[in-house]
Amino acid sequence: MRILNDSIMTNGDMAGSLQSLPTSLAHIGGYAIQVTWSGTGITGVLHLQVSDDLIQGAETITNWTTIDTADQPIGTDAGSHVWNALAPHYLYVRFSYTATAGTGLMSGRINLKGF
Repeated sequence: MRILNDSIMTNGDMAGSLQSLPTSLAHIGGYAIQVTWSGTGITGVLHLQVSDDLIQGAETITNWTTIDTADQPIGTDAGSHVWNALAPHYLYVRFSYTATAGTGLMSGRINLKGF
């Protein structure tokens, strides 16, 4: 079994919009992404984004689709959110943050289990 727990964002500046590093889901049976933040007057929205671009190297993905039902509004100075997915059938995943107001720092980790 393949297990990986990795940082996909460290201390992202929440004064502007953010995107985490993408993660390949090849041979993955499930994943969880945990996002944490702290700051002042923070409002915005977290998005879960996926891609089926068939490419070598996640850094060159151009087609990302937001899973609208997974959007998470943020309206607190500190908090966290987790997305948990079983048997994903897309090739890549990342999260993004659309800032509305406030300043702070955001970090994220992904835990993968697969074969």
